[in-house]
Amino acid sequence: MDIVIKKIKKMINSIMVDELLNEYRGKISDNIIISVCEELGEIDSIIKYDCDVKVLVREYLNIEVEKLEIHKNYISYQSKLNELGKKSFLIKNNKVEKLRNIGRIGIVLNELNKDKLNSLLRLGLIRSEEMSNIELRRFKENQNNYNRNYNELERENVGMSNSKIWS
Repeated sequence: MDIVIKKIKKMINSIMVDELLNEYRGKISDNIIISVCEELGEIDSIIKYDCDVKVLVREYLNIEVEKLEIHKNYISYQSKLNELGKKSFLIKNNKVEKLRNIGRIGIVLNELNKDKLNSLLRLGLIRSEEMSNIELRRFKENQNNYNRNYNELERENVGMSNSKIWS
């Protein structure tokens, strides 16, 4: 690292690299400070800036520090947003969870029509397997009712013993 600093000091005559490292240490990583000094020093050695490179390095590092602060705040805000989102979902889902915990969710859902069930599913309040179980149970009930009704038909209307069919 000392070799890199010496190289930077040669490239950036007017910049006191140690001063910048001390000034920004703890706010930004040493690697970023050194790379900014290297880059701006190299640019200044090829195409001279209109002002002192030390001023530009400080300005650049201040921008980097501000970006890091914004990123930290962003992470904090994102965490807070997630927390609030969970709380608001718990408010919406409160009654459904209570019913689920006491084992009455199936009974309540069975009393609802398909549109209301779809609404609850769309809102994320019931699970798709709960909806599927209800639909499957209803389908089987309808199928059983259809079979029962078919078997209750008058058998003489179907067989050859019905004289009305052959007359």
